[in-house]
Amino acid sequence: MNTVSLIGNLGNDPEVTVLPSGTPMANFRLAVNETYRKGSENVKKTVWVRIKVFGKRAETMGRYLSKGSKIGVRGKLALDEWESEGQKRSKLYIVADNIDFLPSRSGKSEAEPF
Repeated sequence: MNTVSLIGNLGNDPEVTVLPSGTPMANFRLAVNETYRKGSENVKKTVWVRIKVFGKRAETMGRYLSKGSKIGVRGKLALDEWESEGQKRSKLYIVADNIDFLPSRSGKSEAEPF
């Protein structure tokens, strides 16, 4: 099973491009916060996750979301592998199947979910 669900805030505005096939694609980073106890202290840790979204969802994200927007993401892990200067490289990211717009800190939703 290859399923991932995350809630976090956009670390940057979605970068929307159009692939040679004509399909829109949005790239962005999602900041996912985790809090745990270390002794008597609460420790907050942020994990940065790369996300790709395709099609109408990508266009909608580019139109309505910006850095700091809170969203829920469901999708699958994907891995790009390539070679550069004789070294093997790789990048792990999530291909989102579903994006939910969540209420911001003010309590208002950024836009309607899609």
